[in-house]
Amino acid sequence: MKLLPALWTAFALAIAGCSSTPASRTHSESEKEVAASTSPSVLTRASATLRAKQIAGVSMTLWFGLDAEREDYEGRATVHFELKPSAPGTALLFDFEEGSLQRLIVNGRTLEAAPHFDGHHISLPLAELQPGANRVEMAFTHPFIHNGRGFHRFKDPADGQVYLYTHFEPYDAHRMFPCFDQPDLRATYELTVEAPKSWSIVANTREREISNVDGRRSWQFPRSAAFSTYLFALHAGDYKSWKGDAAGIPIRLFARRSLARYVDSAEWLDTTRRGLAYFGKYFSYEYPFVKYDQVIVPDFNAGAMENVAAITFSERYVSRDRPTLEQRRRIAGVILHEMAHMWFGDLVTMKWWNGLWLNESFATFMAHKSLDEATKFGGSWQGFFSGSKQSAYFEDQLVTTHPIEGPVLDTDQATANFDGITYGKGASALKQLNFLLGDDDFREGLARYFGKFAFKNTGIHDFMQALGEASNRDLTAWQKAWLQTSGVNGLRADWKCEGAPGRQKVTSFELVQSGTPRMHKTQIGLYGPARGKPGQVALTQTLAAEYSAERTPVAEAVGLACPSFVYPNHGDFDYVRVDLDPVSLATARTQLAHFEDPLIRAMIWHTLWEMTRYSQLKAADYAAIAVAHVSQETDPQTLQQVVDTLARGGNLGTVLRLLSDADRGAVATRIEKLTFANLNRAPAGSDNQVTWFKAALASIREPATIRRVRSWLEGQSIPAGLKIEQDRRWEIIKALARVAHPEASALIAGELKRDNTDSGEKSAIGAQTLVPADKGAWLAHLQAQYLPYPKLREVMSHFYSLGSLESSRAAIDAYFGMIPRLAELKDEQFSRFYADAMFPHYCEPTIVERSTTVLDANPKLPTSIAKSLKIGRQIEERCLKAREMGGKTAAGT
Repeated sequence: MKLLPALWTAFALAIAGCSSTPASRTHSESEKEVAASTSPSVLTRASATLRAKQIAGVSMTLWFGLDAEREDYEGRATVHFELKPSAPGTALLFDFEEGSLQRLIVNGRTLEAAPHFDGHHISLPLAELQPGANRVEMAFTHPFIHNGRGFHRFKDPADGQVYLYTHFEPYDAHRMFPCFDQPDLRATYELTVEAPKSWSIVANTREREISNVDGRRSWQFPRSAAFSTYLFALHAGDYKSWKGDAAGIPIRLFARRSLARYVDSAEWLDTTRRGLAYFGKYFSYEYPFVKYDQVIVPDFNAGAMENVAAITFSERYVSRDRPTLEQRRRIAGVILHEMAHMWFGDLVTMKWWNGLWLNESFATFMAHKSLDEATKFGGSWQGFFSGSKQSAYFEDQLVTTHPIEGPVLDTDQATANFDGITYGKGASALKQLNFLLGDDDFREGLARYFGKFAFKNTGIHDFMQALGEASNRDLTAWQKAWLQTSGVNGLRADWKCEGAPGRQKVTSFELVQSGTPRMHKTQIGLYGPARGKPGQVALTQTLAAEYSAERTPVAEAVGLACPSFVYPNHGDFDYVRVDLDPVSLATARTQLAHFEDPLIRAMIWHTLWEMTRYSQLKAADYAAIAVAHVSQETDPQTLQQVVDTLARGGNLGTVLRLLSDADRGAVATRIEKLTFANLNRAPAGSDNQVTWFKAALASIREPATIRRVRSWLEGQSIPAGLKIEQDRRWEIIKALARVAHPEASALIAGELKRDNTDSGEKSAIGAQTLVPADKGAWLAHLQAQYLPYPKLREVMSHFYSLGSLESSRAAIDAYFGMIPRLAELKDEQFSRFYADAMFPHYCEPTIVERSTTVLDANPKLPTSIAKSLKIGRQIEERCLKAREMGGKTAAGT
């Protein structure tokens, strides 16, 4: 699943920093710190293990009756399974949450439903069952949900159409129907759905028959292959569809009618065809299911979800403005990420959620690999470095870090592990492993894995054994060092040159590893003046190196021409935090814009930004370097990365947060002038023009620039080539709301009349939340949960903004008072997002103190909520340290 990162993950690119690399933690050490939840709406690993010892051979026959007007639905489930000999325990539990059980028949005998159902589980005493084959029939009703977890209902405000979709990972299938909701109890599913005539029904298999029943239609789907409950799918509504074929595989794409005109279906289906052909060949295992459907759905919490052959995508990937190349590349990457899951996750599934990386790390790695090798989009590995990998570096240096493969004692902790470690660090480790083994052995290992474990569940040892056999290597040490410990190593090149000026040669060269030593393989890049290009810096030599000790000599470097810059992770194959040596740092500070390769520029920018966050470089110095060099940056991905540190990250994401009060105003003014100057000179209609447009909106503060931005809504003074379409109009209005423009509320109301869509409603809520004078009213909405979750999410996403923090202070007391209540709320999705989004980042000691007090007073908070507080507290501590530098001399400068 391509989850959108929780807000603290977005913090990764902004304010992570620490003075040293945290000590690595082993699997066993982490396990001692974890306690399983006792909540009835959470599944513990112990409970799942017990149930797997009780039963096997699960098959389900499901019927659902759907209606456009009702807020609930009817269902019937017939479940066949084998009760194992000497099954342990006293009862077998079906998971079923928030529904009503109306009929219960066990092996032909009708039981009274109420005594067997407590609102969370249907409990069948083992004495009611028989050894071997059993049949359980259940009839039930269940309300649709409106928070994206379970069976979600959405009514389109634009045309009144109703759309339904399912989303279950990691533990929400039982919010739709009674089942054994755990990954290692795979089941087959035969499905019948009765629904309005105009609707399309999308499930894991292609419909076998459609018939008319009492003015409605009945859709019958054949029995599926065996897969885990979290991968079951049922999507319904009057969707617009596009059809195609991928070498015999039927492919379809669906979207809401009112959104369909914005979907680039041709490009979407082209990427799908290319991906299916690539993966089938790369894995030496053809696509394992009978069709491939993709459905773009509203109110989706995640980015996308890999339901077997019925993938869902958030509508956030559909732009109502002309999409940039980077937006198109990102959509293609998400398509390929979910497609890779058809093999990693769906064909072969982890036994329990500690193996989540076997799904997500691989899907992330393979999405970037296939994006470069199978599509028209290049530059994917640069995007990987600027996004997923930087997020991994951030999260691996937090108190909440965890191994890629570590203990997960319940599904609440599983939810908390959808993070930068599982996605970014896991993918980085696989990229390192691919580099270590070589592509041929790596691919052979994957082919063996799929061939042996197709339609089965696996663990870490199954996968590593397949790769070890293919490469004839013992990967036990690598597995423990990379997958079962946490922490990121630092790496620095320590080198010297001697000789006459212009003829100097390298006389010594060592790689210096900090943190707990690991085995690495890397490439070292040596740089010098570019031939025939005065002022440019180019790669002159690359050296492959393996290292595992604290200091490793690199004999091949001795005798080479003295470089002006050294980067010990050229090509980004290693997972390591690079520390620049003094010579290289000096070159970077003055020559950054003159490096030819955009990837190395991106990596240098990241290093400088990390130095700022880690209190090695003053924030004012970083701002000065950025202002001096960023205007010369032409690569869209690198430009976006740097601009985000200056203007796009809001209260939490820019250098302004780390500046002292005395410096912040002057630097903000410089950034405002910089963004507008570059907006004016950017090539008309280019992606870089869009980047500068958004940066300009984020930086407005002076009356003259505010007036100019206001005039854009009237079509005046717009830079040539920049199209102000619907989504950009809302971006302009949000910027004006943030600075308390006197017309803000009127502009919001007027624009909502113009754009009476779901996107318009959400944009209006976000914009109104930004108005300083309205903060109190929106805070009351949050505290009482007056609005549906998708609307409240918009409030939380927009509540804090740099420049209006004083008007948001009332939320501090509300936040810390609300935290103990979050665990009691019915809407767990709201609770988790609130804990992230509403953390009050004021860079003040009192916030650190209050976080500690709440954590100490509430030791049994759900894992995901406690994690948000711990991360928020650590971010505050780092911000305080960065500001404390003040006028001190920066290290290494």
